[in-house]
Amino acid sequence: MEVEGSITLRVLLIALVIVGVGVVATGIVTEPKFSLWLIPLWAVKAIWSYYRRHNCNVSVQFCIAIGILAALEVFFGRFLVSSMTSGWL
Repeated sequence: MEVEGSITLRVLLIALVIVGVGVVATGIVTEPKFSLWLIPLWAVKAIWSYYRRHNCNVSVQFCIAIGILAALEVFFGRFLVSSMTSGWL
C-alpha cells in the first residue's frame, strides 16, 4: 500500500481533523457564525488538496501564507486590545 495514495489513511485523517476542528470551534470560538464555517471549508480544502497533491501549487501556498499572516494580525490585535482593557498589560 502506497502511503501517499492511501484513501483509508486520508479518510481517517479527515475524521480526526473534523473532530478536532469541531472541538476547537465549539470550545474556543465565541461567535457561532465563524465556527459553523470551519468544518465545511476544511472539507472542501481536504478534497481539493487530494486532487491537487501532485502539483506544485506555489500560488495557493502564497495565498495561504498571506491569509495566516492576516489571521495572526487580527488575533494579536484583539489580544492586545483585550489585555489593555483588562489591565493585564
